[in-house]
Amino acid sequence: MPTIDRYTSDKILAMPIEAVAYLSNRCTISYSPTEAEVEALQWIGDRYAISGYLLENLDEAGLTIDPLEVSRHLAEDGVDRVPCLDESTALARLIWAVGF
Repeated sequence: MPTIDRYTSDKILAMPIEAVAYLSNRCTISYSPTEAEVEALQWIGDRYAISGYLLENLDEAGLTIDPLEVSRHLAEDGVDRVPCLDESTALARLIWAVGF
């Protein structure tokens, strides 16, 4: 899948949820998580397949999100979002849109 753009928290939160869902079904997403989102993922750790996947794909450049892999990990956990991640964050919105 092609990567289109690097998305920030502000961009994701400003988009209608339909646009986020459309985006998340079309390409690999390059996302710049906030410090709080990174800290939350580190706190959650690999307790869930989805959080483990996100941590594995996080580096200095940001987070690379493959919607097919996200869907697979969400299904493995039996959830439609990242457990324990604040639902008001752009990362939670983005992952929920993939699982929607």
